[in-house]
Amino acid sequence: YEVELKSPASAVDAYTRAIDVNPQNFAAMDALERIHTEQGEWEARIGVKERRASGLAEAGDKIHVLLDIAKSWAEDGGQRREGVSALSRVLELEPNHVSAFTQLEEIYTENDNWEALVELYLARVESVESQKDRIGLLHKVARVYETKLDEPQQAFDALLVAYGEDFQNNKTGDEVERLAAVTQGWAQLLTTANE
Repeated sequence: YEVELKSPASAVDAYTRAIDVNPQNFAAMDALERIHTEQGEWEARIGVKERRASGLAEAGDKIHVLLDIAKSWAEDGGQRREGVSALSRVLELEPNHVSAFTQLEEIYTENDNWEALVELYLARVESVESQKDRIGLLHKVARVYETKLDEPQQAFDALLVAYGEDFQNNKTGDEVERLAAVTQGWAQLLTTANE
């Protein structure tokens, strides 16, 4: 289209219509991405990538495109935070995806988005199989609740769950006892210990 129409704008319109008719017209998407790249229109290119992700059937292919979207927001736009949606969708497809998790953890921390960080950690607790990893994540949850959100009771509750995972973990034991004193949670701790 670019050659026949001799106008990038006309080619963009034609390719966009082709994708509207067939949301899996990846050749048209390739051409649109190329045109937007040549024109320096990185946000429009991200829009095409979003359409590509929607049209893909395989989770692995979607993950690749979604990670590319997050990378474009960070590198082309200098707006790393805008990649949160794409990275979150990666975790929906693959809950233990290390790179998406790490990037979200960094973005939430950089932007003081503590509630989202806690939700990220708690979702990860549900998906990891390793007891050691779950306990480590619960310690992170407790740290955020206590130091960033000023919610010692929530921190204590997270540590109680970690304590229930492994009563012999000294770090957890020390921290849960410290917070039991702060929150007057001794009865709760004793109940957990006796279960």
